[in-house]
Amino acid sequence: MLSFPAVDPTLDLPGDAALEPLPTTRAGMVLGGRWRLEARLGRGGMGEVWHARHVTLGRDVAIKVMHPAFATSAAQVQRMTREARAASAVQHPYVVRVEDIGITEQRVPYIVQEYLEGEDLAAFARRSGDRLAPEVLIPIVAKVLEALAALHAQGVVHRDIKPENVFLVRDGEGLSPRLLDFGIAALTNPEELRLTASASMLGTPAYMSPEQFRSARDVDARTDLWSTGVMLYELLSGGLPFPAETFAAMVIAVTTTEAIPLGDKAPSLPPRLSGAVMRCLRRDPAERFADAVDLPT
Repeated sequence: MLSFPAVDPTLDLPGDAALEPLPTTRAGMVLGGRWRLEARLGRGGMGEVWHARHVTLGRDVAIKVMHPAFATSAAQVQRMTREARAASAVQHPYVVRVEDIGITEQRVPYIVQEYLEGEDLAAFARRSGDRLAPEVLIPIVAKVLEALAALHAQGVVHRDIKPENVFLVRDGEGLSPRLLDFGIAALTNPEELRLTASASMLGTPAYMSPEQFRSARDVDARTDLWSTGVMLYELLSGGLPFPAETFAAMVIAVTTTEAIPLGDKAPSLPPRLSGAVMRCLRRDPAERFADAVDLPT
C-alpha cells in the first residue's frame, strides 16, 4: 500500500477549490531540472504531495508543492522554508529525510523528501479498531521519542505530534516510524523565535498543549511530550483524553480540567505505563518529563 499525507491538512483554503488539482503541477513536469513528477499522492489545503523521480539517477522521492494561493505570501513561503530547515536540522533514521528545496517556474516553492511506502499510524490503528496493544504501540513510540530527543537537542520543537504525522514503513526491525510534517515546527534560537512570534495558534487542537493555546511563543520540548501523551492515551484507550464537540470546548477542557485517568479507561494496562502517559498530560509543563529521553517506554 502506498500512502503519503497531504500537505498540512489542518489548514484549508475556503471551499472545494482547495482540493482541486493545482494549475501549476502536472505529471511529467520536471522541477529544478532534475525531479520529474510521476503521480499525485495527495492534496490538502496548503498544496499537494507528488511521487517524483530523479531524471538522471532514477531515484524516487516525494515532493510537497505549495498551493500558488499561498506562494505570494512571504510568511507562508517562510514557513515552508522553516519546515525544510527543521526537518533537515538533524539526520536521524526516524525523521523524514529532506533531499532538496526549490521554486517552480511559476515561483511556487516545493520540498523534496524521501519517498516512503507504508501508512501513517492513524491508518494503522484504524485497521486495529482504533486501539493498539502496548506491545505493538510502545516499540513504535519509543523510536518516535528517539527522534524527538534528537530534534530537541538541535533546538527544534515539532509542535504537531499526532498519529497522522507518524509514518510507518517496514524494515528489518519490523515497523519503523518516520516523523513528518514540520510545517509549524519551532526552531528555538532567537532569530527563529522572531519568525514564530505571532498570536496565531498553530497545531491540531486535539493534540495541542495548554501553552500552545495560550501563545505560539511559549512552547518548548515539553509541548511535544504533551502531544505524545495524547497520542499514547488515544491509541491505548480508543479515545481522546479531552473529548469535546467544539473548538471552544476543547480549549476549556485542555486548559482547565484533568483528563480521566488512563487506568480507568484501560484498566489492563501496566500502572507504570498509565502513570507515564498521565504525567505527559499535566497542565504545568514543569510537572511533565523534561524531555523525550526521560519518558519511560
